[in-house]
Amino acid sequence: MQQPNSDEPSDPTAASLSPQPANTPTYKLHAPEPVHPMVTYVLLGVTLAVYGMQWLSIWILGNDFPAILGMKYTPAILAGEWWRLITPIFLHSTSGLLHIASNMYFLYWVGRSLEQQIGHLRFFGLYLVAGLSGNVLSAILAPETPSLGASTALYGIMIAEVLLIWLNREVFRSWKARLQNAAMVVAINLLITFFVAQIDAWGHIGGLLGGLMVFWLIAPRYTVRYLNQTDIRIEEQPLRLPVLVSIALSLLVWVAMLVVWAVWIYRPLELFLIHKFLTA
Repeated sequence: MQQPNSDEPSDPTAASLSPQPANTPTYKLHAPEPVHPMVTYVLLGVTLAVYGMQWLSIWILGNDFPAILGMKYTPAILAGEWWRLITPIFLHSTSGLLHIASNMYFLYWVGRSLEQQIGHLRFFGLYLVAGLSGNVLSAILAPETPSLGASTALYGIMIAEVLLIWLNREVFRSWKARLQNAAMVVAINLLITFFVAQIDAWGHIGGLLGGLMVFWLIAPRYTVRYLNQTDIRIEEQPLRLPVLVSIALSLLVWVAMLVVWAVWIYRPLELFLIHKFLTA
């Protein structure tokens, strides 16, 4: 992914149409207007406010109670604290500023650009599903490890950027270079995930998979329509399922996966291990 460039618009108006010589007719290009990235700013504000609450809790109460009560921890989730599937994406480590600074920097630059292209509802749904799916996969595959951070949701943004360019490669200008840049960011971050300690790798992978799944359903698909020789229109094709339905189904799939795992695998295994321990 790349930061917005003032020389190259980030919305679909950047169609793969080469500049016309001076002696040819001027083309009229009609395309969807980019939106104001309101959701990105709200997410930034909420996350920073929560981080401030974490520090206030430490200074006043002597402990980080927002993290204690909201981080991903499988035994607490299975005990009924289901909010822990979402709240971790608004919490960050207070052991240093690098964690929240790097996540918020990425959200500001890449999230803002993506929201301008895909709209508020799609962006918020993507952020929510990717964040939840990362916490679900982490809860299943790392049940005893607490974790927190917006990285699960940000991995959904990473893969959405790749998918958006690929699905609309006939519309975006210089799509191959942009696709390579976006894919490189995903690859580098995955390498960091597996080679740096204290990173919730399963959470990152879950966010990537959840983002890929939901964005495949809700990603805007654009086509170039030539109304006449000098009038070109970029149009968004209708989706097979409405955006809200796709987001709801994606959330349901990941929650159902956790429930099935808890009922049919985790609990029986837990009871079996307890029985083996007591009868040893």
